[in-house]
Amino acid sequence: MLIIFEGNENSGKTTLIDKLLEWRPWFIKCKRTASTWYTNHELPETDPNHDPYPNNWDMNEAFFNDWRFFLEAIGYDPEGFNKASFVFDRCFVTDWVFKKALYPEAYTEAYQKMFDAYEEALLKVPHVIFYCKRKVEANFNDNFAGSANISHEDHMKLQHWYDEWRQNTRLNVVDIDNDNFDINANLNTIIAHVGS
Repeated sequence: MLIIFEGNENSGKTTLIDKLLEWRPWFIKCKRTASTWYTNHELPETDPNHDPYPNNWDMNEAFFNDWRFFLEAIGYDPEGFNKASFVFDRCFVTDWVFKKALYPEAYTEAYQKMFDAYEEALLKVPHVIFYCKRKVEANFNDNFAGSANISHEDHMKLQHWYDEWRQNTRLNVVDIDNDNFDINANLNTIIAHVGS
């Protein structure tokens, strides 16, 4: 099963994932990095995140740190996702939301077609997306990805597009309210959906 945690900055995703993995240590954690494994190889040498091309690409590293590799794999072995539980801290939904909210110049018709194709692929395998929500104070400022600050205004734009996605998606989504329920209550909800 694919277990995906989505939601705005500071919505409690990572905290819940860490606790879930304490309860289910045999689940396999996958983390989409802010600057993905693949793009790190394409950055200029002067960029602190630059990682020169290795002689042999480590596909294991790519699989667990770049969701594009992972989703491509769905088409090759969909039955494999019945044999193990993979926990994702974000996925392609994050990419869509950030493009719509903060980088509209990167959102194109071709990009939307790619997003729709990923959604169709995910619909064909066992999955659940836990959509985490939490209020953020007016003075919110987040050092996203170590370089670009996310202001309160940016956060509100992101929230708008997360809510738009939530209203329109056909994926299996469970809402997680991190304001009105404590971590144990939310973990019980999560465990009820993912089992053992």
